[in-house]
Amino acid sequence: TSLSWIAEPAPAGKSLRYDVSRLDPESLRLGPTCDAAARLAGTFIGNGLTGTSMQDADIPTPGGIFCYVARSRNGCGGAPFC
Repeated sequence: TSLSWIAEPAPAGKSLRYDVSRLDPESLRLGPTCDAAARLAGTFIGNGLTGTSMQDADIPTPGGIFCYVARSRNGCGGAPFC
């Protein structure tokens, strides 16, 4: 699966990195809030990426799907998974 997202504007003098989490859609039924999705069933598949795209080699089971969430972070830490 090819993933890509739109770059967020970086604060002056800071570079951004991105973290990507793959989620089980069943866990989202429990109440999708910012960090709840990552805590419930997130599998980090990308950490500290400098670009805005990546590949996920895993394949969902027949009839299944994966959901993905990307967040940006700088030297001060990461944003919530919103």
